[in-house]
Amino acid sequence: MERIEIIRGGGSALYGANALTGVINIITKPAKDRREVLSSFIGDEGIHQHTFTMVKSFEKFDLSVTGGWRQTQRKANRDPAFNMGEQNFYSTPVLNTKLDYDISDDEKISFFGGYSIGTGGYAASPGDLSIDRAEDWEQTLLQSHYSNKLSETSDLNVKGSFFSIDQQNFRPYTAGNPEKYHVNGVRYNLEAYVVNKDLTDNTLVFGAAYQHVLTKSIGRVTNLAPGRRHSYNLTGVFLQDEYALSDTFGLVGSVRYDVYDDVDNELTTRGTLMCYVDEKNTLRFSAGKSYRRAAIYNQHYLVTWPGGYFKGTSDLPSQTMINYELEYRNRMIPAHTLKVETFQSKLKDVYFNEFTGPGPQIEVSTTDNEYLIRGVISGIEGSLAEDIFKWYSNVTVYKAVDDTANMRMVDVPRYMFNAGVRFSPCDIVYFSADAHYQDGFEAITDATVTDSVNGIPAGTSVSSFTTVDAKIGYLPAEDIELSISVENLFNNQHFEFPLHQERSRTFYVGLRIYW
Repeated sequence: MERIEIIRGGGSALYGANALTGVINIITKPAKDRREVLSSFIGDEGIHQHTFTMVKSFEKFDLSVTGGWRQTQRKANRDPAFNMGEQNFYSTPVLNTKLDYDISDDEKISFFGGYSIGTGGYAASPGDLSIDRAEDWEQTLLQSHYSNKLSETSDLNVKGSFFSIDQQNFRPYTAGNPEKYHVNGVRYNLEAYVVNKDLTDNTLVFGAAYQHVLTKSIGRVTNLAPGRRHSYNLTGVFLQDEYALSDTFGLVGSVRYDVYDDVDNELTTRGTLMCYVDEKNTLRFSAGKSYRRAAIYNQHYLVTWPGGYFKGTSDLPSQTMINYELEYRNRMIPAHTLKVETFQSKLKDVYFNEFTGPGPQIEVSTTDNEYLIRGVISGIEGSLAEDIFKWYSNVTVYKAVDDTANMRMVDVPRYMFNAGVRFSPCDIVYFSADAHYQDGFEAITDATVTDSVNGIPAGTSVSSFTTVDAKIGYLPAEDIELSISVENLFNNQHFEFPLHQERSRTFYVGLRIYW
């Protein structure tokens, strides 16, 4: 990776659907800047991760290829009444490649392709509590990016992508007819935008996007034949202007309009005001609207079983959220930064599974209630003695309520705390540790499926917990790294949220070789 951008608050004004509460944008390095590396990690409970990267450069293009195999298999004590089973795993080979080609000094094009095929196992669905499920999948991702420097002040970018997933779930006890359901989905994306800096103190971004999504589900059992098929198309246009009002103030405004052929259209906006008080102090205020459209699974998926069914609802509205953030940042002393942010988000048209009897009979619905989430995030990070010692800490305080019913929301912890250190006394040894604390919360209440959730009686509380992860690294040579690491050092088994396996202590050994 070259860098990671984290944008808090709704990002739909630039990124469209599903950028509901924030955006994490991962920018990968050009192929020529990557290093050839062999990486191998082995953990207890059957965990493996082995990858190899090869890099080749030619006169006008650079190529990197990565291949490997990953497997995770974690055993845990589950609630037999809910039949979560003893294992939750996946196993898959991985292959991806990146090609960068310099057409000229001003024109460049890059291609990325990734492929994965594998199998996994996970919990039974609500209607099939008598069995565990196994899953097979095949995924393909293709991406391209064309850039052209139109002038000294403007650039054209065109991005395209194709994603395909083929997934099958099995009923292992059904002799001669093992397939429960088979889902195939494809997604095409095309986006073109221009970045223009030829206006005084302005950076203007404008463009358009197109998306086509198609899914098909079919099964060999009677309740799925002859299968279901659904598709939708999206056309969107967006505009963002970054304007320097003065040396002290800056303004960023974004607007986007998305047109769907199967659900309501969406207009989203976002505005940010920056105040550079001085070299050490910065204030930021942002406000905007974001949305998440209903997935095809929520809209059209249908599975029946004796005495019950799961049914999507085709006319679900998009979930919408109004976000506000106020952030203060201060560089107290060199290499130390303090950040405090308050935020409020109001969520409408929330999706939930409505249970009716006899059954369970499950249908996707929305509620007219408004959910209000307020919080404060504060953190400080820094380094001492020329990066020999680095550290960070942050605290998040939440208050989440059903604003319509004036009730506190369950399943939302009120407090979370994180802290970490990295100590490198010399060039060949380092030590790192990360701690996480999460406040307790009320367990989900769902007696129509089972009278307990992972062994926790419905309606009771999940206790708070603290976990610590640690790692020791040794570099016997400049391009060789050996490591020993452990997750949940003190084996504080817990439930991070309902229907999630407890996290037990896990050890790893690792080897990386660069050349």
